[in-house]
Amino acid sequence: MGILRINATRTGQVQSATEGRDWVRDCTELVSRIPAGAAVTVLIHGYRFSWRSGPKSCAQGLLYLDQPVAPSDRRRPPLADWPARLGFSATQEAEGLCIAFGWDARRARLRSLAMRGTNDFALVYHGAEAAGRALAQVLGLVANLRPDLRPGILAHSLGARVALAAARFRPDLRLGRVIMLAGAEYAGAAQETLALQDRAGGTGDWLNVTSRANDIYDALFLAFAPRPARRGDRPLGWASLGDMHPRWRDLQLDHPATRRWLASQGLSVDKPSARRISHWHFYADAAAMALWGALLRGAPGWRETPLSAIGLPADTEPVFGRLLPAIPRPVTSARRPIATDDLLANA
Repeated sequence: MGILRINATRTGQVQSATEGRDWVRDCTELVSRIPAGAAVTVLIHGYRFSWRSGPKSCAQGLLYLDQPVAPSDRRRPPLADWPARLGFSATQEAEGLCIAFGWDARRARLRSLAMRGTNDFALVYHGAEAAGRALAQVLGLVANLRPDLRPGILAHSLGARVALAAARFRPDLRLGRVIMLAGAEYAGAAQETLALQDRAGGTGDWLNVTSRANDIYDALFLAFAPRPARRGDRPLGWASLGDMHPRWRDLQLDHPATRRWLASQGLSVDKPSARRISHWHFYADAAAMALWGALLRGAPGWRETPLSAIGLPADTEPVFGRLLPAIPRPVTSARRPIATDDLLANA
């Protein structure tokens, strides 16, 4: 079995997603059999998925399928095969280990307002911190068992907050590549995580994948998430940290330069016009998933290459540039620059 299915409780505890199994024993057995150089990848879902709420919202049976799923024309696909798209299956241990991490990212909306006086998204946002503590426990066990491994992470939406929180709880961990798709977190939290890792000797190349098609959801994040600790902090989708830290890269998935670069790599993502507003194309697009798999598993020439040296385009477009019509600038007549002598003469 190349997939470890685990869930985190609201209090930050870890348990097996399969009733009656011991997750520590399963993890120990699987990690001990991973071939040298094989990939270890953690999958983290986002908002509104929860293993506590039954099969209709459990990511283990909706997102973490290890058998190929037929493409869907729906904006939000009902099923997704993250492990299969990344090259993992439940029977091929030589492929490495996929850790399918579930957490409780769902709350009752009306009950949240009536009993807590806040919206359900804010409660889930706070709960992601405990999920991060649980993930840090899992990653710590993997590090103790196999110090040679560098686990990678693929996180969507609020799953990015879980990944960043885990790295803050254990900043000494030696991670591989962490890919955050439409990350629902503030840029300040990412800066804090990077600083803690630098001080503790931890590693990890962070890829912040954004999209202008996700701008509406970034705006909703600002509207419903708790206020940031730092005034003026922006969501990851609207902030760029690539020039501020060598282990951080930003990638706008639907930028024309990105699409041209992907085409040069033999990949072709959906045209931007087809996904004007979308929060799920980051994993619904087969070509995008192929790119995440190549980055996480280490395609030829990419395994030991830092993200900053792979050639990922750094181009970005203005926020809401796809939704707002171009506003023409007023036509003004040419004016002669005012000379200093003119100013003095009129003083």
